[in-house]
Amino acid sequence: MASFGRLFTLFYDADTPRAAEAEVDWYAERMPRDAGPVLEVMAGSGRLLLPLLERRINVHGVDGSPARVASCEARLATTGLATSIFRQDVVTLNLPFRYAAAIVAAGSFQLLTDPVAAQKALARIRAHLVAPSLLLMDLYVPAEAEHPPG
Repeated sequence: MASFGRLFTLFYDADTPRAAEAEVDWYAERMPRDAGPVLEVMAGSGRLLLPLLERRINVHGVDGSPARVASCEARLATTGLATSIFRQDVVTLNLPFRYAAAIVAAGSFQLLTDPVAAQKALARIRAHLVAPSLLLMDLYVPAEAEHPPG
């Protein structure tokens, strides 16, 4: 999967700086509170991660893009919040922690268009979860598939 660079990150952060309250509420209601930390996979610049931290949810983030990880770290520093942020590709994920739950928000998993890479990513996410665990993935059907041309 291609890494998102600095220009894309600047645009994305300006266009979508924060998850909508309804999205934050949805995830916050489902997160285990006393079972250990939660991992946001493909966390980007912290669009969802920061609001979850503000709600005192113990969440770590991981993203493969150096620019997006740097943006997330800078945003954390300006808010006074702190958590672990890792720069790793989800396909080869190998973190020093295990998690009660994992989140893949905003259709991010669908950026993995190679079926083998997607399977490897799911296996790596699963390897980081401690039973009983929870995996929440936001997926969507593209408009082109709902209404194919011609």
